[in-house]
Amino acid sequence: MNTQIANLISEGIGILQGLGYELGQTRDTATVITKNLLVEGAGEFIANILETKKAKRYGKKVTEAFLEGNIKKSREAIVIKYWNIFERWEEKVFNFLQQVSTPTTRLTSPGNSYRLVQRIRQADRYKKLETRVQHIIVELQSMQKEGFVYNSGLPQPLAKPKLVRSPDPKQVLENLEKELRKFIERELGRVSKNWWNERVPNNIRTYAENRKIRRETVWPWYPPTSTNVVDFLDFSDYRKIITEINNWQDVFSKFFKATSFIETRLGELEPVRNDLAHSRSLTPRTIDKLRIYSEELLECMK
Repeated sequence: MNTQIANLISEGIGILQGLGYELGQTRDTATVITKNLLVEGAGEFIANILETKKAKRYGKKVTEAFLEGNIKKSREAIVIKYWNIFERWEEKVFNFLQQVSTPTTRLTSPGNSYRLVQRIRQADRYKKLETRVQHIIVELQSMQKEGFVYNSGLPQPLAKPKLVRSPDPKQVLENLEKELRKFIERELGRVSKNWWNERVPNNIRTYAENRKIRRETVWPWYPPTSTNVVDFLDFSDYRKIITEINNWQDVFSKFFKATSFIETRLGELEPVRNDLAHSRSLTPRTIDKLRIYSEELLECMK
């Protein structure tokens, strides 16, 4: 077990080192010197043809912009490459943690794996790849000091909690998300044909488009279930799009009446959605809240 966690930490450090090295190569001394020589050479070439100093400056400026564009594309390709490596590594981390728990008093099956996974999931709040990797490494090192036990060896609890089988929470949430996406696309589409670019905040739009690109890049041989970029929005994005001031005033206020209605219900359902996405159990009270809030939201969207 110690070897497994040490290997995972080592892989994370390797991702940081590899990313840093490859990005550094795009700005190393040799690359900078070569770029400067090409810029100067281009300036001289244009100046010799047109025989003016202004032409030299123009030639240098155009060449430098071209080379900088190539460097930017190279760096973006490197980052996408390491996002793919990171996602495979992160999946290995989750697979390991779902099999183990950290020792606590009176620990019984199924253990506390969900807490360990939740600690790793906190990395999702960071946008930069390097910061996500660093967060996971720090958490793994902390868990390593706490120690692990295999869930398969834990004693069974004296009384198992009664399972709530109806309604199926995953199905309720899946239906709500589908209806929210269709609702947003339909209603914003009525006020603008180019609603995705005009009505969705820049950071939300960019993140959804990048997620779609990464999904298509990691498994190009596996056809995606959806090619609609709307399906790559995060759960928290629905609330932000609906309550964006122009969208609210022009479109959504007539459906929900008050932004507090949306903020409260979607805000409280967000952690429920995260629990379901990672197979964590819900209490009967939380399931009731999910059902009631979903019914209220669906009724407003009619």
